[in-house]
Amino acid sequence: SSTEGVMLHAVDWLANANRNYDGICLLQATSPIRRSSVLRKAFLEWDETKHDSLVSVTPSSHFGWKSSGESLIPTYDLFSRLRRQDLDAPNFCENGSFYATTIDALNSSSNRISGNCKGIILNQFESVEIDSYDDLYHANVLLKALGSKYVFD
Repeated sequence: SSTEGVMLHAVDWLANANRNYDGICLLQATSPIRRSSVLRKAFLEWDETKHDSLVSVTPSSHFGWKSSGESLIPTYDLFSRLRRQDLDAPNFCENGSFYATTIDALNSSSNRISGNCKGIILNQFESVEIDSYDDLYHANVLLKALGSKYVFD
C-alpha cells in the first residue's frame, strides 16, 4: 500500500468509528530522530496559520544535478554559480521526518502534501533518514556523540 493509501484508510476507519478529527500526522519510522518540542511547535504553528499541510524540511545549499539519459545536468546556472555561503536564501529538502495534513486536504487530493503548505525546518541531526545500513551507522555515530542512551545496535 502507498503511504497515502494507509492514511486514507486510517481516516476512513476512524470516521466509521465516529472518531472524527481535523487533521492527521504521519511520523515516518525511517526518520526516528526528532524532538517532541519540534512537533509541539509545528502543531502550534499549524493551528495558528491554518495551512492545509505541514512538511518537515532541511535547509540545503547543495548544488543539484539530475539525470538526463546517460549524462547529468545541473539544476542551476553553471555560469552564475555563487558560493554556497553567498546564496540569499537556502533551498529546502523534504526530509521525511513528519507530515501533517487536514482531513479535507487529504480527502480532496489523496496526497499527504497539498494545498497551502508550510515547511517545518529541522536541523541536520533531526533530518537523518535511515534507509540503508550506512544510514543506520551514521545515525548511531550521531546518537553516541550526543550521549544518547538510544542507539540502534
